[in-house]
Amino acid sequence: MEKPFTEIDFPLHFKSISVEQWAKLFDILPEIYSTKDYGQMAKSEKIAEGVYSFPHYNYSSIAIKFIDIVYELNLIINFNWMEWNEGIKIMNERTEGFDDLDSVTLCKLITTIVRADRFNEGLLITNFNNGTIFKILEALKFQVL
Repeated sequence: MEKPFTEIDFPLHFKSISVEQWAKLFDILPEIYSTKDYGQMAKSEKIAEGVYSFPHYNYSSIAIKFIDIVYELNLIINFNWMEWNEGIKIMNERTEGFDDLDSVTLCKLITTIVRADRFNEGLLITNFNNGTIFKILEALKFQVL
C-alpha cells in the first residue's frame, strides 16, 4: 500500500486514477444502494475459561469491499482529520447531496469516516445507513465521469 497523499499532492493523484480503476468503486454503488444491513454488533463471546472477546462490529461484504477499494485507489488523505471541524459540520448539517464539494473535500470525508471508525466502531455503518457514503460516492462519480 502506498503512503497516503497530503491535501497538496492529492489532486494530482486523483487525476491519475484511470476510468477502469474508478469503475471498481462506482460499480459497487447499486449494491450499496440496495443493501439493508451493512453490519451487526457481535456480542462478547467466551474464548476460554475466564477469557472473553470484546463486543465488536462484523461488517457486511459490501462495507469491506468499499474499504478495500478506497485503500486500493489510495483515496485516504494524510491530514489532521480529528480536528477538521469543516468536515464535522458538513456531515452533521447536510441533508442533500455533496455535488458542490471538490474531490479533495469528498475524499477527506471518506478519510474521516474510515479513520474515525477505528476509534468509534460503528461509525462506518452509521454513514452507510444514513446514506452519506452513497452520496459521497455519487458526487465523486459526477466529478470523474
